[in-house]
Amino acid sequence: MDKEQFLKEAQEKISVLTEKINSLTKELGLKTGDLKEKAQQELNKLLADKSSLTEKFEALKNASGDKWEEAKKAFTDLSSGSLSDGLKKGIDAVKNLF
Repeated sequence: MDKEQFLKEAQEKISVLTEKINSLTKELGLKTGDLKEKAQQELNKLLADKSSLTEKFEALKNASGDKWEEAKKAFTDLSSGSLSDGLKKGIDAVKNLF
């Protein structure tokens, strides 16, 4: 896969994640009490993870040559490894609170 295609797919992953977080944030606005507080904590974790992913993506966009391969690996490891699992679990945890 060439750089352009990889970047496109990476951006799509981030966009999907952003949409999910935005949707959960809207739902959170309708909640109150302990449920809202717990959901907000989970959303804060998701936002921090998304921030890490976005930072890696920015590095990826600006990388070239050997740095491209390093940045690509770092993004891939982050987006498909434990962070990805954590994001999925975090999204599910927030959804289950609602």
